[in-house]
Amino acid sequence: MYEFRFTKAAEKYFKKIREKGLKAAYRSALNKISGDSYTES
Repeated sequence: MYEFRFTKAAEKYFKKIREKGLKAAYRSALNKISGDSYTES
């Protein structure tokens, strides 16, 4: 499992996202990447 570290600019960008669907998609993608990235899905 990987640990993500975000720059201050990235944190500000994520805070500004208003669309819940888009925010959920980003969260889902980052969780998927941080998980077991060596298996095919």
